[in-house]
Amino acid sequence: MKITDTEKDNAVKRKFSIRAFTPDDIEAVVDMSRIHFPQCSLVSPGYLYETIDELYFKETLKIEGINSLVSVDENEVINGFLGVTPKPYLYQGEKVLGALCNHLMASDEARAALVPMRLLQEFLSGPQVFSFADGSVESTRLLWKRLGGEPSYSNSVYYKVPLRPMSFGTRPFQSHLPSSLRSSIKKISYGADFLFGVARLPLSYRIRPDLTLKPIETDGILTGLARVWKYFKLIPDISKKELSKLFELLDKDPRNGNLHKIGIWNKREVLIGWFIYYSSKGGVCEVMQAVSLPGKEAELFESITWHAFSEGGTELSGRALPSQIGTPFTTKSFSMPGRMWTLFHSKNDEICRALQSDGAFLTRIEGDLWLI
Repeated sequence: MKITDTEKDNAVKRKFSIRAFTPDDIEAVVDMSRIHFPQCSLVSPGYLYETIDELYFKETLKIEGINSLVSVDENEVINGFLGVTPKPYLYQGEKVLGALCNHLMASDEARAALVPMRLLQEFLSGPQVFSFADGSVESTRLLWKRLGGEPSYSNSVYYKVPLRPMSFGTRPFQSHLPSSLRSSIKKISYGADFLFGVARLPLSYRIRPDLTLKPIETDGILTGLARVWKYFKLIPDISKKELSKLFELLDKDPRNGNLHKIGIWNKREVLIGWFIYYSSKGGVCEVMQAVSLPGKEAELFESITWHAFSEGGTELSGRALPSQIGTPFTTKSFSMPGRMWTLFHSKNDEICRALQSDGAFLTRIEGDLWLI
């Protein structure tokens, strides 16, 4: 939305201050979220309230100087917000502190007074060794760059895989149609895809891989992570309790479908990878994490696309790890570099190099969760 000259003048006259986010602010942030983020209107205010409370007050690590932030006017009315969570990491075995920010928003008047930039400035001045944001839009990238940060190009490649081509092809045009017509097109497209699948036409039929796919629990994922983390310099320092709680929050989100955590074992019963994603019958299946041992990316791709297809999904959508670029995740999909941005900021050159290359382990589980 364009900011008018009147709003700019009003913003200049008013005083906006930045302070730490408190539990008393949650209700106002919920109201702002439902205005500024369309996906927040799909869930109840009560769900948003509980999730924000869990993320920023009950379950987050408490580190002095690292807080979620709000902007308030002279009457203590909240007009801006930035969610912040500490993220302990290990860099070549040494503990380092990272911090993630997300859900940046501000009223029109606050934006005219450069409140988003001030919120980011305050965040970046914290005690963390490195800062990052995930799933950021272009305007945030530009602000971030002005503040000395940069995008991680290797961690900003998104992919879309058509699982049912007719449904995939008609989906972009359906949002502007009346609901009755939209429903009819969905049924016709889905029916056509079913017939194409029965006929085993290319792109309309997925063959189950000759691997063992079954649900995997938190202990199994942690075992798998320990095996792949040795290939990275910068890795999350997360406990079983923290990961289990994160899965609980993901599982409670009613917007994206059913959460699956699936392990992949070869014929020798060796875990070669796993994937965590939301299945949505007739909709988009969003990948939160898809990881394999080096050289097993094709098996991972075949497994997750087959599973999402068998669950009735129309398309599979996710963000590729740098090691997955040049594999089927980008060669057999619609690859979209910079669709959204992973951003980072650090004065440590070695960590910057890791974040700009394939040296950092960073998936949507560590970054953009879409929980609010």
